[in-house]
Amino acid sequence: MSVEIVQNSFRQYIMNFKIALAFGLLLVFVIIFSFFPNALMSTGSILLEYNLAELLSAKMLFLLAAVALFSIFYALLITVMVFSVRKNLSTVRIHYYLREMIQKFTAKLSLFFFFYTLILTVAATLMIGAGIPIVAVGILFLLISLALLFVPQAVVIDEQNLGDSILNNLEFMLKHKRAFFLVIVIGAVLTAFVPLLEYAFDFVYSSGSFISLLFVLIFVLPFMETMKTYLYMLKFDIIRHHELAGK
Repeated sequence: MSVEIVQNSFRQYIMNFKIALAFGLLLVFVIIFSFFPNALMSTGSILLEYNLAELLSAKMLFLLAAVALFSIFYALLITVMVFSVRKNLSTVRIHYYLREMIQKFTAKLSLFFFFYTLILTVAATLMIGAGIPIVAVGILFLLISLALLFVPQAVVIDEQNLGDSILNNLEFMLKHKRAFFLVIVIGAVLTAFVPLLEYAFDFVYSSGSFISLLFVLIFVLPFMETMKTYLYMLKFDIIRHHELAGK
């Protein structure tokens, strides 16, 4: 069944490949974040250094503005991808939602991503500054991230406020532990592949960091959101029967 889910998720990814390609537009933010000395591009990610002096500097206002802008575009792309998969699996009145709902979904997810990044960055900076080992901080934040794994799907599919969406996300993971575990496994496999890809291209073409980031943007991120959406939609009996039992 897990193989079938991955296959169906990949099929949904291919069906929405144009949206996946649009994630590549986020490369523009590589240029923006490159102006900040505490930002680093590596292994398919843009990393921020946890430095208390930088946190309190005037440059932090510009960094917050950049993160806010990134959150808006990222939330829009996630919203469109989740909604498109939802549309493929159900009978959604597409024109109504395109006009009325995508903007609302994007606004909710923008706030979620922005404050999530802000709170974790400030907390990590203060905790590391207080002498807490960075490994312990990383494990704690990984657990927090896993606890919020299906929030974008809950926002777009359940159409409730952000607080209820977070609760629905938790409820889904508790009721569908296999789905939660499958996302973790596939995500871990893809994440482990990224540094190998970066090393391979650095060894031959010295462009590994760019290639790995592009791979993450146009495949890993959209595919994982596609698979999470597909799994989240399977909580509805009629869709689960059609997708898995009825074929």
